[in-house]
Amino acid sequence: MGIAIFSFMSACTEGFYQLSTIRLFVGASFGIGQPAFNTLCTEVTPNYWRIFMTSVSQGLFVIGELYSAMLVWYDDPQMRRLDWRWLLLMGAIPSVILFVLASLFLHEAPSYLAVQGEYEKAIKVLESMRHDNRAEGLSVDFKPLPPKKVSTAAQAIFEPFTVIFSRRLLFSTVAVIYSCFTLNTLFYGCLYAFPQVVTDVKMSSSPAVSLVMGALWELPGIVLATICGMFWPRKPVMAGYLVLTAVSLVAFAVGAGHHIDEGGGHWLYDNLLHGGYIGIKVFAIVGFVAVYQYSTEIYPTVARTTGTAACIAGGRLGGMLAPLIFEWLLDTTSSLTAFFYFVAALCMCNFSLIFLLPLETFGKSLEDHLDETQPLAH
Repeated sequence: MGIAIFSFMSACTEGFYQLSTIRLFVGASFGIGQPAFNTLCTEVTPNYWRIFMTSVSQGLFVIGELYSAMLVWYDDPQMRRLDWRWLLLMGAIPSVILFVLASLFLHEAPSYLAVQGEYEKAIKVLESMRHDNRAEGLSVDFKPLPPKKVSTAAQAIFEPFTVIFSRRLLFSTVAVIYSCFTLNTLFYGCLYAFPQVVTDVKMSSSPAVSLVMGALWELPGIVLATICGMFWPRKPVMAGYLVLTAVSLVAFAVGAGHHIDEGGGHWLYDNLLHGGYIGIKVFAIVGFVAVYQYSTEIYPTVARTTGTAACIAGGRLGGMLAPLIFEWLLDTTSSLTAFFYFVAALCMCNFSLIFLLPLETFGKSLEDHLDETQPLAH
């Protein structure tokens, strides 16, 4: 809803100050919403189907990307005279529709209500879920959790942080934050770099068409992520995405470098260029599904949203720095492909951390409190 309000404001205001304010509020709305959604999606989904639901949600992200790309294409295929007011208003329509639907049909997670000591509310939500799934004969009774310790307002704010940075979870938190940083540097850095690189390698499509085609290649990534996530543990899936992405980045850089230096025309470098481009788009989506799913499963209910938010914040930092890193490498090396080698190196550093993670969450029930998580020594 915040996006809709400030998009409307943007249509009625002028100047850089107003635009910056709109960006601030839209970014804050997105930052508040995503960790809460990821946590809720994990908490209300059975163990086996968690990765499927995360994949579906990432698929809807791609649909949104396609919707945005089509709006841009309709407004100006060359992206030179875009009407940002109109684009913001059109982009706000889905958020308004989903706000109404969420207000009417979305429930709080029963596990969260249980940890807060709201037993009756948790039972009502479970009864609603039982009715929706036509499982009327299934009991929804559960043993109430011990009463929550009375905390001051300050303790209530900082308690989740003491959990996610506790001795048991500190390494996992830092490793997953770095994983999200790598993932977002990869994805958003490539989104920034591709339009500049493909201009020189002459992939014969307008920038707007490139956005659409890139988004379409993410759909097979959703399917691959679903298959891998439902049958293989989280850590091998994350490690596999990193290796395959690093190979794709190097292949694209080699192919693009040959096109820039020699003008292309050789079948090997053409295949490396296009294969690397497709691989980056496909395997990055596998990473989004696996890493973000893992980031919600390693934390207990009392700190799950905070832990997920910390990991996503690390990712957002990578997304913000990626264009700056690209421009700095371009200025330092005078090479459009240096950024892709840099991100490949980030992926391989991330790969080495994955096998040191102490927790494997595949097929495991979600925990409610810190003392239920596996000790670091295990």
